[in-house]
Amino acid sequence: SVVDSIGYGCGTKLPHNITGLLGVMDGHASDLRTGLPWQMVEIHEPVRLLVVIESTPERILCAVEKTPMVKRLALNEWMQVVAWDPDTGALSVFEHGKFIPYLPESINISIVDRSISWYAGHREHLSPARVLAAMENLPAARDLPS
Repeated sequence: SVVDSIGYGCGTKLPHNITGLLGVMDGHASDLRTGLPWQMVEIHEPVRLLVVIESTPERILCAVEKTPMVKRLALNEWMQVVAWDPDTGALSVFEHGKFIPYLPESINISIVDRSISWYAGHREHLSPARVLAAMENLPAARDLPS
């Protein structure tokens, strides 16, 4: 609903009319929109801006302290901030006012034949997977323009 609020969410709430306690309608003569306001958000986290900054966590914290609006966005988790240390290559995630080292859940990536093989029957968050069917349609390196 965050990505396409008209198609999957409730859009503007101003003209909504509650209809039979089943859902809402836009105005007095629209299609019944059942399941609002929770349509789709029960299985997806809200989309947040991910900002990866190539710098040390200390330098980023210093810059954030000087910019109250950015500090508020980061502290309230309206955006995610990641420090990518140019010297070590280490990643750190900004959480609760400080950077903590990023630890991946797994270094193993599953390989599946098709997307549906990975997500069929699941509603929870799944780890990334390499989809072989998607790789079949990619041009070979020799076919790419130089």
